[in-house]
Amino acid sequence: MRLELEEAEVCHLKEVISGLNIDLDSRDTPVVMAHEAKVAAETALQQLTDDLATLGARLQFDVSSACPLTPEATSLAENVASILMEREEKVRSAWD
Repeated sequence: MRLELEEAEVCHLKEVISGLNIDLDSRDTPVVMAHEAKVAAETALQQLTDDLATLGARLQFDVSSACPLTPEATSLAENVASILMEREEKVRSAWD
């Protein structure tokens, strides 16, 4: 009889431990998901920043070596470059 009680107690303790492990796993899942989302967002931010830098470099061409541009085209290129720089600053400040 005593052996049966001990076995029942051992079985009960195993169930309790199993339940605790499930609780820990369910708590870890959102943390892992949040970490993976953060890594993905940081990667996307880096790609966006690289793309903006490439585009900005392309817009900062040497006017003297380019064909003659109208003042409107030059102004448009400067405005686009300015907008891109502002967006890059906003993205960087949002992640800081």
